[in-house]
Amino acid sequence: MTNPNETTNLGWHHSAASSLQTQRTSYIHAVSQLFEPGDPHLNSQAAVHRVGDTVSVAASGALVSLISLQQAVDAITQKAASLGLSNANVESAVEGVTGGYIGRFSDMDIYYSVETGAHEVHGDIRAKYNVLGGPGGLLGLPVTDEEPTPDLIGRFNHFTGGSIYWTQHTGPMSVRGQIKDLWATMGFEKSELGYPVTDQYRMKTASPNDPVIEWCQFENGMIASDRTEARVAPFATIDPNTLQSVVWKMIDTRFHDSPDNVGLHPDTSIQGVSEWHYGFWVSVPRAIGFRLHGFRDNGGAPDTDYFINLWLRFELAWSTNNFAEPIDKSVVASLDWLRVTSDGFDVSGGAVINGVTQGLHDAFFSAPGSGDHPEVLAGSLYVGNLPTHAEPRRGNIDLIGIGVSKAGEFQVFVNPLRPTDAPGISDYGILRSIGAQTELNLLVSKLLA
Repeated sequence: MTNPNETTNLGWHHSAASSLQTQRTSYIHAVSQLFEPGDPHLNSQAAVHRVGDTVSVAASGALVSLISLQQAVDAITQKAASLGLSNANVESAVEGVTGGYIGRFSDMDIYYSVETGAHEVHGDIRAKYNVLGGPGGLLGLPVTDEEPTPDLIGRFNHFTGGSIYWTQHTGPMSVRGQIKDLWATMGFEKSELGYPVTDQYRMKTASPNDPVIEWCQFENGMIASDRTEARVAPFATIDPNTLQSVVWKMIDTRFHDSPDNVGLHPDTSIQGVSEWHYGFWVSVPRAIGFRLHGFRDNGGAPDTDYFINLWLRFELAWSTNNFAEPIDKSVVASLDWLRVTSDGFDVSGGAVINGVTQGLHDAFFSAPGSGDHPEVLAGSLYVGNLPTHAEPRRGNIDLIGIGVSKAGEFQVFVNPLRPTDAPGISDYGILRSIGAQTELNLLVSKLLA
């Protein structure tokens, strides 16, 4: 199988960081919705007032802690010593933060409070924790050091308000509340869901009084929650064979618009499915590899046959200008890896291969933000729209995410929760998955027409 992470002088590899449509367009939604409207936690600074040997820490004008500075210094010093740090590593004196104290070191921070004790945070988990507001954010103070997960693949810190999990192939992602609790009952990272690949996302609402709905995507599924419960999200699917046909049609349509007498033979195959890859804001989604067989009509000379090895990531894109969750989102195919090779003798001396490669590259990298779908940025092709049916005031939304399974299925995840004003007599997850399957089938029919 062709390795989508290798580059050769015959191939072209698109950087995951620049290709990720989700990273470019949606993380701002996730961060902004982690906090209540007007919440000062993000990037806030706690005010510190010293009186003798005690410290009063005021965050957002409210007195939240009154503990002995010397007690904190002693605890942080002991923790630092146990971790092999000397006083020379200290970048600044111990200072107050929301709920406790912090000692800043060159490669880690050590937090302390009477209730939680002294615990360290470092590396990517430290960076993500700080982005999410640190001790003044929804995660609160750490209650563990960074520890290895039982499967020894990842690492984690637990906090008073949630956790951050990290692996080399996912990056640092936060999970909390009822979503974390349900994931825990399933076996955490050893469950069928695997590790989290996004931070917890709150549905955008126009009013702070609208119901709160949150969801988190994992390697192999999603969990959604409201103020009363959390449930695993059901999904609608496109099977791998149909997905092959959709991709074949997308490329063939563009070849028909080309003046270069190029086309595709009907045979195509799936080369494999990659794993999730590292991302700091969100993990890089799985890519699925397709092998297409093309030709160029050379007139009286023999046709030039070639193979297109194309790896794509399927993601959602939408405008970031909405105050509330949009009523539909665009499915895009982001180019991850491309290589075109000849099948036998090439009478053009490589011109056909170079032309097809350049043509496909240009199709994905046309002027971003132009045309009928400005939400589709460079590196991606518009596939189609899927309705979310978002009604923030009712606490209702259908579509919450998409993904590709290990087996190569395209999946559309739906909200499993009951709207706040709806009777509790139906399984809304099943109803929504049936509706999503109908909409997905209609989209496929339109794409293949």
